[in-house]
Amino acid sequence: MLEIFDAFGNVRSDLDKLAAEIEQLDDVRREKLFGVVSANAAKREAEENLALARITVREREAAYHTALATRDKFNPPQTHQQALQAAIAANNGQTKPSADESLKKLADKVAALEKKTKADRKPEHEAELMAARKALAIARQPMVLAEANNALAAAQSNVVKASRALKDAERANGEAIAAWLSANTDRVTHESLVRDAAMRDAERALASKAKEPEPAGLRVWPLEQNLTARGAQKSKRVYFGR
Repeated sequence: MLEIFDAFGNVRSDLDKLAAEIEQLDDVRREKLFGVVSANAAKREAEENLALARITVREREAAYHTALATRDKFNPPQTHQQALQAAIAANNGQTKPSADESLKKLADKVAALEKKTKADRKPEHEAELMAARKALAIARQPMVLAEANNALAAAQSNVVKASRALKDAERANGEAIAAWLSANTDRVTHESLVRDAAMRDAERALASKAKEPEPAGLRVWPLEQNLTARGAQKSKRVYFGR
């Protein structure tokens, strides 16, 4: 059977070197082989997509936490006193402008100051413009945080989709490999590997047995030889009694 896989279980990148052997395959096996190549390419693409999706999540998590820290720095949480004042103002009919209205007002102010500064280049106008730009950037922080949160949620959703796509691709790849293996009757099986290993062990044992000299006389075990050489043969025990 053709060795079409590398050490990682993927289709070899140099499969073109087996072009001659592939041409000799019958139509069924060639079709199964092309199915493995296609399914394996789809699986590897799904792996890359999942890896990229996870990288995007980490990047957007960092952007979200940066936006959160910036928002908390310039827009601290409302105190009880501020909440009470807002409630009293609302009861008195004093409506607070919406965030969109405030942003539009600041943006219009920045645009007007930019025109004025461009026209006369006065230092006081430039300072006023810088202050207006800073106020606009601070006012936009809640919106920036919301955008970062939405981007993070979208990235996390893409990770889930990419993970599901990879599972589907892995299943299709496994099915394609199984179809390729079943189409090859000359494939190496576990049973044949065990049988070959047992046959090699038996051949080595017979070859080793053939090299041993023929036994001459009575067999003397190594322990007995050692005891005899040291003169330590076991003697009879003498009983000393009354």
